[in-house]
Amino acid sequence: MNPGVILVAFLLALIVVAIIFRVWGAGYVASQPVFSWDVRVVEKRKQGISGQYDAETDYYITFEFADGSKKEYKVEPEEYRRLQNGDAGKLYTQANLFKGFERI
Repeated sequence: MNPGVILVAFLLALIVVAIIFRVWGAGYVASQPVFSWDVRVVEKRKQGISGQYDAETDYYITFEFADGSKKEYKVEPEEYRRLQNGDAGKLYTQANLFKGFERI
């Protein structure tokens, strides 16, 4: 059998498997309950990624929970701009994803 055909078949199989896992993962997260937590914003950070033709920035906020533990969540740029260090309120999460924040 031609090695080129084998390579193409292998790459197509990888793409199909990646799509299946992506759809399954999204379904899993959507099936999880939404939790609310009393928190305070303790840190904000941006992480820039530059490619050859474009740049992308990811935004993160660290929340401190009532028990003193902290966790960082990736957020949309609008949430990043809206929230400030020291803001207290309710954090809404689903699985390990940020769903929203409501100031108290």
